Amino acid sequence: MRSPFGYMLPLVWGLAGFACLDPITSQAPVDRPAGKVEAVTTGATHACALLEGGSVRCWGAPGLVGDGTRSLRVEAVEVKGLSAGVLSLSAGLAHTCELSTSGHVKCWGQNARGELGLGDDLPRLEPVAIPELLEGVSQICAGASHSCALKSSGAVFCWGANDYAQLGVVSPASAPSPVQVPALSAGIRHIAAGAAHTCAVTIEGEVHCWGSNAHGELGNGVPSPTPSAAPVRVEGLNDKAMMVVAGRSHTCALTPAGAVWCWGQNELGALGDDTSIDRALPVQPLGLPGPAVSMSAGAGGTCAVLTSGDAWCWGNNANGQLGDGSRIHRARPVPVATLERDARFVSYGEGFSCGATKTLRAMCWGKNDVGQLGDGTDAPRETPGLVRGL
Repeated sequence: MRSPFGYMLPLVWGLAGFACLDPITSQAPVDRPAGKVEAVTTGATHACALLEGGSVRCWGAPGLVGDGTRSLRVEAVEVKGLSAGVLSLSAGLAHTCELSTSGHVKCWGQNARGELGLGDDLPRLEPVAIPELLEGVSQICAGASHSCALKSSGAVFCWGANDYAQLGVVSPASAPSPVQVPALSAGIRHIAAGAAHTCAVTIEGEVHCWGSNAHGELGNGVPSPTPSAAPVRVEGLNDKAMMVVAGRSHTCALTPAGAVWCWGQNELGALGDDTSIDRALPVQPLGLPGPAVSMSAGAGGTCAVLTSGDAWCWGNNANGQLGDGSRIHRARPVPVATLERDARFVSYGEGFSCGATKTLRAMCWGKNDVGQLGDGTDAPRETPGLVRGL
């Protein structure tokens, strides 16, 4: 199968199975004090937590946790070779990037499409610095097989897979080193990377997206099988956007007042409007009981944390990743169990989700076949459970 530009299509937001895995223990783990978790990020089969003081611990599939080994990790382990003082993290399909307080970027994990930005397609078991991004970066964002960085100047740089022009250029099919998005040399305040599309929020609060638009994920009102390398403005937002998040084939924006707007693919309810109809223009999820302060979008689903500290999720729930105690897809938001008034952020990944709580813990739920819940077992969960090893 080929993209509309003639390139071979990648496996997006879904991994081929790993072989020869280390055994997973199903014994009950030993209780440990919870780490002081500031943030969490989820990929397809791994997750990472940023701890107070700037250290990072990851867990899940072999070769993705950054500890220098190809071992499967069912509890959190420390990432080696990180910068002193990590500011933020972002996990893609099978890779992770970190941004240091000094403004440089390091990445690790799989690299078949150049998503690590290191000029080649070789995987890395520990973080390696991107030569072109040694200073001046203010935000990083990892998509399925591409990544992007926002410079303090307001310029956007992307690298990795480009089958759908998600790097903001028509060619090449992939770029192993950062390339500047030509139309975005200044004026950007926030970025998001999905499976095959990318979005940015301007300092004026407009949202512009580029890449795949097969399901209306660019939000310009006109779905098209032909991707757009040029950023197009999202139409129909009733207010300025503060941030944007991108899932597999859908996008959501958050306004300063806490209103959530979503558009794109809606087969499993990722837009939360109580339908399964794709939307090429923004719609609001139905039933959120208050304003949101953060959001996350992944493979067919979305989560939001409200000002109350409650977490609500909607969409794909095949593995219990909505955290409501069921495996029923939800076309409108439902509350995540056990996180009432305790959620700081929720990251919706591929078949599982993780959250950072106000009590500085990390909790995960959903699929757990390669230890991606970090609870010391391979047993799935339909409600949040504590990550071990922090």
